[in-house]
Amino acid sequence: MLGTFADELRRDPILGTQYLAKRIAGHYRLPVTTVIVTFTSPTNQPGHVELSHSNEFFVALEPQYRFVPKAIAAILAHEVAHVFLHRCGVRFSVKFENEILTDTTAVYVGFGPTMLNAVTETTRKLTSKNLVETWTHHFGYLTLDEFGYILAKRDAVYGTDSAPKIDPGISSAAFECGRRRCQAELQHRPFVIRPWYQRLFHLLSEKSNSITLSCPCCSQPLRIPKSHRKLSVRCPNCDSQFLCYS
Repeated sequence: MLGTFADELRRDPILGTQYLAKRIAGHYRLPVTTVIVTFTSPTNQPGHVELSHSNEFFVALEPQYRFVPKAIAAILAHEVAHVFLHRCGVRFSVKFENEILTDTTAVYVGFGPTMLNAVTETTRKLTSKNLVETWTHHFGYLTLDEFGYILAKRDAVYGTDSAPKIDPGISSAAFECGRRRCQAELQHRPFVIRPWYQRLFHLLSEKSNSITLSCPCCSQPLRIPKSHRKLSVRCPNCDSQFLCYS
């Protein structure tokens, strides 16, 4: 999709961006007939979208990204997620929390690699100290490692591997960091079976008849009975299913 978009962008930035915006809206299953795009963002933010229930929507992007395909794709993935959540009637009252929700939605819908691949690295040599200063820039309100973590959770749910879709370097390192964190969470009770002596110790010492845990997919607090056997657990919040050793 980005290859065709890059060709369209070179010919006409407005038409190319409109083409990509409609493709992204289609991925969100939004019934969009027209997307109006400008490169005159009035908010000093990378992008801004007007929220409505119309089949047309207006999105403005910062002019500096006019010929940067990966940046435009990441911005649009986030902004169209705003439209998607608005039409679903889902939002938080706190702006920052709502932006985090929007980033998370974009990743879970399938734009995690798009968000990660838009990261850029800038290097500047400090002549006075003979040092090199490097900093990174990415789009969204999550950190790069958090993007990687959520994408790894999505992979676990759908049985996919996003690694081949992610650019080498910073993007790949962020994804691997998030995946290691996700995998580490599944290496603790009750997601793994304990040695017999630990099971015996807990059988004798625990007074509670239940075990509390967080859903590995959506972090919803759950409680399961202490049965000392393998259980199949279904989260009522996100409908994911997983095994626990209680």
